[in-house]
Amino acid sequence: MLLAIRHIDFGRRAITIETNGWANGRMGILRKYLTQCIRVGYDTVCVIHPSNMSREEVARLKALARDCGVKTFSTRTSPPKSPKSSYGTTFGSVYPRRGSSRTERSIEFTIDSQSFDNMLNDVKDFVTLVARSIPLTTRMLSRLRLSVYELAVNSIEHGRFTDPVPQIKIKIIISQKRVEVAYRDNGAEFRAVNRSKIDIKSQIDRRRKRGLGLFMIAKIADELRFERKGKWNCTDFMLQRFDQGDGQEKRRDAMEDFSVEVIPFKTPDTVTLKPKGSVDSNTAGALESSFQQMIESGIYRIIIDLSSTDFISSAGLGLILGTVSTLRENGGDMILMKIPKELADIFELMSVEDYFETIDSLDDLEVHKS
Repeated sequence: MLLAIRHIDFGRRAITIETNGWANGRMGILRKYLTQCIRVGYDTVCVIHPSNMSREEVARLKALARDCGVKTFSTRTSPPKSPKSSYGTTFGSVYPRRGSSRTERSIEFTIDSQSFDNMLNDVKDFVTLVARSIPLTTRMLSRLRLSVYELAVNSIEHGRFTDPVPQIKIKIIISQKRVEVAYRDNGAEFRAVNRSKIDIKSQIDRRRKRGLGLFMIAKIADELRFERKGKWNCTDFMLQRFDQGDGQEKRRDAMEDFSVEVIPFKTPDTVTLKPKGSVDSNTAGALESSFQQMIESGIYRIIIDLSSTDFISSAGLGLILGTVSTLRENGGDMILMKIPKELADIFELMSVEDYFETIDSLDDLEVHKS
């Protein structure tokens, strides 16, 4: 069974997918994908199916959707003549080319100025839903989502759009061995520098909380190119696929509202902060406020429990790097605990663990200090 995403309505949290295979006896792929949609928060689903699918098979589709937790489910045999999406967003995908030795999917996504306020979250949803329809492994999804998100942040925060219709276009081509991304925006000319090295210690010492985004992309991408073509800033990058080793592990994609849980420690100079959700440009301020509250209360030893953090952008990582010096100058430190695989891969690329103590549990902390 082959799945293709035909439409995403970010405003309604709805998705339309198409299958070209028989449902009878081959629903495992669809079940997994519907489950992923629910985890991301898309509980309105329409499935386009072959016209020769029997009534019994259609009934099984509906039963499957109910079992997966879909709230609103519908089916049809052909896509709408002119599908509409939320606030000007357009979305399309192409099935793999038959007879081609290089099986691939090409997916395009365009956002215009009306959607900039919600655009960063929509980009993350877009990449997650695309990756789950392939599917990509957790590490590949983490790298792809972070790269595209950082490019989007760069466009929104530094794009200086002068065009009457500001636009961002994303094209993702996924083949068996690689993932290619073509990212375009029509903002003012952007002169990017490919940086493969950055001094993390300097970021910490100087309390710098920004400036990591393009560096993180350069570390993640196997190939990277910036150029200006006409009115477009063009970024093209490629990721080699490595699909072995973590493809079957449980993935945590619930896009819940961000919060920071404060967990007291047995000594008054230490506290555990547990961010829940994505630490990105929209939510880093809330985590920064928690840091500031602890510092103002004289608490300089902070344990960050990352077990419920599903995504961290350069804004979140920069905040951690920019805060730890203040803690250390006052005799404290910042300790990273329960780092999930999605983040561990990025931290390893950035050599973050060279500058922080990392533990799997509070018991490890006690053993270390005893």
